[in-house]
Amino acid sequence: MKHLLYFLALLRASVSDEIARQELTTSTNLFSEDLYKTIAKTSAKTFLASPLSTEIALALAQTGCKGETGEEIRSSLFLPTSQSDIESGFSTLLTNYLTGNGFYTLHTLNKIYVRRNFQVKENFKRVVKQVFRSESQRIDFTKRAKAAQSMNKWAEKNSRNRIRNIAVPNSLTARTRMVFLNGLYFRANWSKPFQLSLTRKDVFHVNSTTSVPVDMMRQNGAQLYNVFENPALDAQFLELPLRGDEASMVLVLPNSPNGLAILESQIGKVLEPFESNLDYVNLAVPKFRIDTRINLKFVLKNLGVNKAFDLSQADCSGIGGKKGDLAISEIFQKSFIDVGEGGVEASAGTDDDETLVINTTPNFRNFKDFVADHPFLFYVKIKKIIAFVGRVLDPTV
Repeated sequence: MKHLLYFLALLRASVSDEIARQELTTSTNLFSEDLYKTIAKTSAKTFLASPLSTEIALALAQTGCKGETGEEIRSSLFLPTSQSDIESGFSTLLTNYLTGNGFYTLHTLNKIYVRRNFQVKENFKRVVKQVFRSESQRIDFTKRAKAAQSMNKWAEKNSRNRIRNIAVPNSLTARTRMVFLNGLYFRANWSKPFQLSLTRKDVFHVNSTTSVPVDMMRQNGAQLYNVFENPALDAQFLELPLRGDEASMVLVLPNSPNGLAILESQIGKVLEPFESNLDYVNLAVPKFRIDTRINLKFVLKNLGVNKAFDLSQADCSGIGGKKGDLAISEIFQKSFIDVGEGGVEASAGTDDDETLVINTTPNFRNFKDFVADHPFLFYVKIKKIIAFVGRVLDPTV
């Protein structure tokens, strides 16, 4: 009987953890819409952002935020209202789901730097270590250049040199008590790699008056892909699977070369799961690389997070000290993605897979064409969670 009760308790815990994990998946995907929309309104450039990385960093921070300070963060991120559900969900997510599967590399980078004489509360230390699998280190913020160098070295080492200069000396002052560093590194190979010998220069139409030469990737013959024509959005969707079948990149291409702005105005519908069909597709996609630094403080304030940034209102006493001792001064996110013939490398590996998939297809089929020769947006899903989202206005800059 004792064994049965123990089994039932484990089963209930497992079901509860899975529900919490599903809630966080929904939260992250909803937040993706707001994050993209806010950045797109203020940026006229190609960009990349990681809603998942942002959720992890701020979920950790809100653990130590009390009252309305914590409520504002949870509301903007669509997080559960229960702190135990948040901790259970992120613990399950980071332990069982965001670990890679042997086919791709995925690392979440979390570290907290604490001013050497500032006392952090024991419960917050527990959450940092047990829930978010993070580590902490005491540091002297008054030596700004040395402190920033130390933090940047750690970020570079743990992201294979892709997350660089995340800490800026000028952002550190004598009043700095704590710095949260968070990143996400992802590398995966396409299930159907593009053939290097078929990549050639082609034209990308930046707008109605400007075109630039790009390296356009192609495959040998039409390939089977999940595709979706959405007349309501006047756009084509195509899912590029990554090895291991747990991650993919979705390309969203407006039918009109000037249709991206209209598509972005309905970004919520763009990021919703879609019903697709397998079809043979003649695919052409430009190689591109994006390196973006985003001021998340500006983004979050636009989403209603205000008290956490105001020392006179912030209550971060769950981290340390008392109300009024701590506030968030700045939050920056560095994001990087490199899309080439072999696959995707992103951060917010393994050696390239050189296996070529060459399929011959019946010549009597009517193939679809998906030619990304004008501005488009994209997102990367890992186990149904939107990890990265961005747009390509010009692949050459």
